[in-house]
Amino acid sequence: MSDSLRAPVTVAARSERAPAYRIAMIHTGDPNDRLHVSGLPFAASAALARAGCDVVPIRASPPTTPKTFVRRRLLAIAGHVLPSRVRELPAHVRGLRVGSVLQQAHAAAARVDRALAAIEAERPVDAIVGMCISVPLAYLATERPIIYASDATARIVLRTYPRYRRRPSQYHAECEECETRALRRASFVALAAEAATRSAVEDYGVEPERVSLVPLGCHVVPEPGERIDVEPPTRARTRLLLVASDAERKRVSLAVRAVELLRARGIGAELWHVGAPHSSLSSRAVRSFGPLRLDREADRAVHRDALRATHISVLPSVGEAFGIAPAESAHFGRPAIVSDAGGLPTVVRDGETGIVLPTSAGPAEWARAVESLVADPARYVRLATEARRRAQLEFTWDRWAERMLDLVHRAVVARSQESR
Repeated sequence: MSDSLRAPVTVAARSERAPAYRIAMIHTGDPNDRLHVSGLPFAASAALARAGCDVVPIRASPPTTPKTFVRRRLLAIAGHVLPSRVRELPAHVRGLRVGSVLQQAHAAAARVDRALAAIEAERPVDAIVGMCISVPLAYLATERPIIYASDATARIVLRTYPRYRRRPSQYHAECEECETRALRRASFVALAAEAATRSAVEDYGVEPERVSLVPLGCHVVPEPGERIDVEPPTRARTRLLLVASDAERKRVSLAVRAVELLRARGIGAELWHVGAPHSSLSSRAVRSFGPLRLDREADRAVHRDALRATHISVLPSVGEAFGIAPAESAHFGRPAIVSDAGGLPTVVRDGETGIVLPTSAGPAEWARAVESLVADPARYVRLATEARRRAQLEFTWDRWAERMLDLVHRAVVARSQESR
């Protein structure tokens, strides 16, 4: 049994209500860095430009010096090769000089305010937009309307991401202070997942009318007009795809164990993995591609080929802000099996576009979920078709920009009315 779907040619999103706005886009790193914050700020800025906005980048962080570049590269390498217990040591133990979050927030706000003043000396901006910018936004002095976009709140990240959960209480308190100030300062808050919108309202007291659900777009999608074939898995061949750079948080070892259980039951299961090396990946049931970079077209091509060749996306995370990996697999007509952590239930609708399991589920439950799709090809095709349809409607950067422009328009109109 097979089916096929054809990808539409992407059309730039444009708001019929809003004019072409001049937007100052705050970046916490290099605006041209396709990898910073998982590529979200770069993709968001590009989408707003495609939508007709005059996007002016503002960098909240100081320029990278050769010394800081080398230090970051060494840390990135260490993150792949050192044991997790060494990577998670406090910064001062590892010999790094790191100022407090509040110090960074004040310095970043001052840089943004200076840059904004220089930009507005030429021509005013209509609004300020930023992705994951609570630190520079916390003490910003401008009175321009601000739309703060993020994939999660600080509370979610600090509680569910192991690398942040283990940090000192002072770090947590300062992050919470910045998040509270940023959410209070923003005209509107655009959050990518339902768990994050609830957190903004319940944990931080943001008025519900200022909070909007605005799902993220995807970085790896089919070529325009590409034919997407949907071929259900079989007992002879079932390929699972796990995109996991953080092996601990995304529980790579659980996914490997589930595949081994499937093989023990006579199913020809194989786990295809994209991400950093991990000891559990030495299993004969695993095919690992290692880390792939979004800024390299060759790597993106490898990623697309993996999405085409596999049947099901799996993501057993204990913490996940949004879940771009299962959203990308949906663009290729692949349903996903995910945990109920964070934003994953927003990306994957249980029983509609995939299967959502409790975070407490073990390898046996994951193996049974996969086996249920192998045993029911018609159900698999239904999930794949709906996942593809929903991804095209919801999980594109042009759709994200369209929703953001509506918030920009509302903020600008409200500010104009207040000034009369």
